[in-house]
Amino acid sequence: MLDYAWIIPLFPAASFFIILLFGKRLPRKGAEVGIAAVGIAFALALVTNVSWFGHVNDAEHEAESTEEHAAVVAEGESAAAAAPGQEAEGEAEEEGGEHAPAEGGEGGVVEEEHEEEEGHAEVAPVTKEVTWFQNGGIDISVGMLLDGPGVMMLFVVTLVSLLVHVYSTDYVGGDRRYTHFFAFLSLFTASMLGLVISSSTLQLLCMWELVGVCSFTLIGHWWEEKPNSDAALKAFLTNRVGDIGLICGVIILFWAAGGTFSIIDINSAAIAGDIGQTTLMIASLALLAAVMSKSGQFILHTWLPDAMAGPTPVSALIHAATMVVAGIFMVGRMYGVFFEGFDIGTSSINPLAVVGGVTVVGGAALAFVQNDIKKVLAYSTVSQLGYMVMALGVGAWTAAFFHLFTHAFFKACLFLGSGSVSHAVHSFDMKHDMGGLRKWMPHTYRTFLVSTAALIGLFPLAGFWSKDEILAGASQLGDGYTTFLVLGVVGAFMTAAYMTRVIWLTFFGEFRGHGHPHESGPLIVVPLYILMGLAVVAGFANIPEALAPDRWPCGSSTTTSRSAPTSRVRCRPSTTPSSACRSPWSPR
Repeated sequence: MLDYAWIIPLFPAASFFIILLFGKRLPRKGAEVGIAAVGIAFALALVTNVSWFGHVNDAEHEAESTEEHAAVVAEGESAAAAAPGQEAEGEAEEEGGEHAPAEGGEGGVVEEEHEEEEGHAEVAPVTKEVTWFQNGGIDISVGMLLDGPGVMMLFVVTLVSLLVHVYSTDYVGGDRRYTHFFAFLSLFTASMLGLVISSSTLQLLCMWELVGVCSFTLIGHWWEEKPNSDAALKAFLTNRVGDIGLICGVIILFWAAGGTFSIIDINSAAIAGDIGQTTLMIASLALLAAVMSKSGQFILHTWLPDAMAGPTPVSALIHAATMVVAGIFMVGRMYGVFFEGFDIGTSSINPLAVVGGVTVVGGAALAFVQNDIKKVLAYSTVSQLGYMVMALGVGAWTAAFFHLFTHAFFKACLFLGSGSVSHAVHSFDMKHDMGGLRKWMPHTYRTFLVSTAALIGLFPLAGFWSKDEILAGASQLGDGYTTFLVLGVVGAFMTAAYMTRVIWLTFFGEFRGHGHPHESGPLIVVPLYILMGLAVVAGFANIPEALAPDRWPCGSSTTTSRSAPTSRVRCRPSTTPSSACRSPWSPR
């Protein structure tokens, strides 16, 4: 399946055209087509994940066999060298003089580096490319780059999208543009799936822009109301500002890497030192502008809370698993460029870490003063995305992707939970129209409470493991990013405070609204329970190796070698950024 994973985005893409052309003539107005297409994509993503785990295990077994063979050969050579005879001793001394330098010499570093990498297999990504077009004698390719992060994102995007599709059948049932909504929901999903497996920066740029266009149509779904159309325009224009940075960064890297858009080739050139550090820094700053807009980082974060004007299922999809994490994924995919351009491995401060750290605290502070439950969650998303950007800035590459993975589930559950509440009280105002809802909405209350605990980072829920890894990573690279460790801890306490306020105003006290609230139907409640369950167990996908059982399939050590160099060996990311953890989703 790994060779054919490129077909996964084609199902929701085909669904878009079918719904748009024939949706209104179908019994369920096109919703059944969208759900079926995303359901097939999810099933194929599961098969792809199973195949990837097998691919990783095969590589590890091969590495173990190679190490055993090398050990046997070394033992034989040692025995031969110890054989009696003056001539053998002389040869051994001669060879020792040439190949065994004194302690502390260059050979010591090589041995140390070998020890660091020992036992960690290199897992090659699966690539497929075809020529898209030719220009000036240069072949421009389009294709698939499938590695650990790509496989993980296929699973997350298809699962959350499938649950959002099911949820939407009830939430937007009877809507005036019901068919249109499901058509663009499918295209949005297809665009994000295409982005995460893009093999070139040009292909990634095209998918990036398509995600932006889809978000514009979905945020402005109820465009007759001026606040909604204003929010859609604000999101579109703010993202265009940042996208200029992405275009500039792609152009700079194309010429700097010798006329190629290939992500693998660009990362290889950056890591090998074939691109000047100044050029890499300029390209990284340009790409950072795109991250600031798409992933809601300070100062281009202002569109994201206003995007709550769209339907709640759109808010869940945009702010949990798709659009806003596109910037995080892009940094991780191009990490060789950022690592070298910002000197992440040898400094204690850089633009990526600063932007992320400021956003962590700023987003959490703004969440305190909101009365709209969806806007509180929106600023919470801004803050959590800040954690991911900060993690990438301090070298904790695996921790950033791990938090992206866990955040997708508990934040999607919270957004869909807020939609369930608003469905009952016909308002998003916690202060004036909610209160005491745990009596009328026990299922929504339970799922919201558990997901809030995961967001806060209570042990042993998913958010605890991923946040802990980010904070640990901030203290381990080079001289340590101590300032950002402090910002992360402060942000964690602020998250606990503003989410406690949300729980109290929404579910405790006396009901302050009108009418009689009621629990939502199964099409809304069942997705909430599924996401809540994942918010409980998702953290164990990357449990620290010290706590994992011997045969645990996905355990990893918290921050070793994934983010931090030890001794005199400098940490350098591989062609597709890797880590030494045992999680099958991390390419090595």
